[in-house]
Amino acid sequence: MSRILIAVGLLLACISSVQGARDIEFNVDFFCGWDGYYRPMEGTPVEISIGSDLKEPFSGSLTMMARQDGINTLSVIHPFVLTPEQPLAAPLVTKFAFAADQCSLTIRDEKGRTRWRQTINTWDYSTQNRMLRVVQEQDLLIGLIGQAQFGLLRLPQETACLSDRSQGKVYLGSKVPRAVPWDWTGYASLDVLVICDMDWSFLQPQQVKAIREWISNGGTALLILGQHPLPADSALAEVLPFRIEGPKQVQVPSQALLEWGLDSSRTQTVTAWMLLPKPSAVIDKAAGDLEAAGLYGVGYAGFGRVAVLGFTPSQLGDVQAGGSTAFWTRQISACCRSQASAASGLQTAGGRRIVLAGQAPQEAGGPPTGSNPSDNYYRLSVSQNASNQVMEYLYKLEQMKPLSIWWIVLTLMALALLLGPVDYLVLKKLDKLPYTWLTSTGWIAVFTVGAYFGVQWFRGGAMEVRAVSVLDGVADSPCAWATCYTSLFAPRSGDYRLSGLVPNQWWSGISPMRQELWSYQRDAALQQVHCLQVDGGNLPVSLPVNMWTVQPLISEWSLDK
Repeated sequence: MSRILIAVGLLLACISSVQGARDIEFNVDFFCGWDGYYRPMEGTPVEISIGSDLKEPFSGSLTMMARQDGINTLSVIHPFVLTPEQPLAAPLVTKFAFAADQCSLTIRDEKGRTRWRQTINTWDYSTQNRMLRVVQEQDLLIGLIGQAQFGLLRLPQETACLSDRSQGKVYLGSKVPRAVPWDWTGYASLDVLVICDMDWSFLQPQQVKAIREWISNGGTALLILGQHPLPADSALAEVLPFRIEGPKQVQVPSQALLEWGLDSSRTQTVTAWMLLPKPSAVIDKAAGDLEAAGLYGVGYAGFGRVAVLGFTPSQLGDVQAGGSTAFWTRQISACCRSQASAASGLQTAGGRRIVLAGQAPQEAGGPPTGSNPSDNYYRLSVSQNASNQVMEYLYKLEQMKPLSIWWIVLTLMALALLLGPVDYLVLKKLDKLPYTWLTSTGWIAVFTVGAYFGVQWFRGGAMEVRAVSVLDGVADSPCAWATCYTSLFAPRSGDYRLSGLVPNQWWSGISPMRQELWSYQRDAALQQVHCLQVDGGNLPVSLPVNMWTVQPLISEWSLDK
């Protein structure tokens, strides 16, 4: 008998070892944000690299789940096929709540069986150990694609972001070509995107299309042309307000050097791509009348703005290196400012401006350069406050009104009368007082069931959907965008599926938030929104709806006209 038990034990140990070996089939790397920088509750790029030692192709799905706000957890599902000895890069986009502490990754096979799972800690009370680093509204976040040259990487240390009421930091997050987001929502948290001397052959057409869509939806980009020409058939070339001609050697006008904060007494000759304004383009004359020289210009692309510099700043040489920080400050300010604010200073579209660090204390009269109230504190932005006001309308449903307190008082009084005098008098008349324990239990059970179905009856009714749609378009242009805020109430709890969705729509949950958030005030985020993210869209596949509340959602997409 003992030998049988020993054999069974060894067999179970072998089975568990084999099962453990099957669980460790994948090697997964996880990167999020722009060098970890992100804005809470806004689109954040995530790069997940999957490798394995599998001997045959694997078809399954990757699920990424993270808390996106105070109510919702966003679950992104991405199907994939993994080829043996061929790592797979899965560029995804999600939303992280402020102080989102964890992100779970799960790989399932075609039958839905879990093959790999890991929970990643994204937040730590020590700022040095955080995978996610918060960018406040008063801060300026610059994304960089391409080569960092002429002191560009020094901007966070040598500049500051100022507004009328506060002073913030300047952050710069770079990405290598393979990690550039494939969807326009991956750029949503950026204030400025700098594309510097990019080898366009490294980017996929989907990545270039995503940049174009983000710019046309209101993004701001600074394009610096270098050794690699921008393909004429590129999606980005179509929206640029300039036509790019062949390179030639030209002398930089002294007026341009002076306006860029450089030494105008020196003669500078560069090899530059010449820029010619397109006939239908809207050129921002407030950026300076330098477009005639063909070296630099600023114009509109849909709802966004693009500044184009026809040569790489590295050609300016070491003699101008002392003014490199001022150069980048002027470039970024010029592509961000609007015509209305150009006369009053280098104002960005959000009422902020980037200045040299030495100028910040005198202009702001506030805290030291680049300081924030606390790394564990976040204040909602203007756009998020506007969303709160929209959700006040979405939540104003008759079914969401609280029950009158008198129903509760009457129910408790009725139960007290039945458990007390009524139960006593009836049992006494029947000479059955010892059965009080049974009748009391029965009355409590009846009232419990009655209260449950009674509240359902009061809160019941037809399914109700409320929507607030915002449509933006440019006349005589294919640039049009839609944003829809939706609330869904259902009289029965369950998983609901939506149909008739446009493939390029981006859905996520949304919730009313407090004005000020602290990292130790973490909400449960009990509602889950499950979305399938593929082919440039994020579509809900399963929408758990609870009859005790409403499910608010937001969707964004581009329109044909």
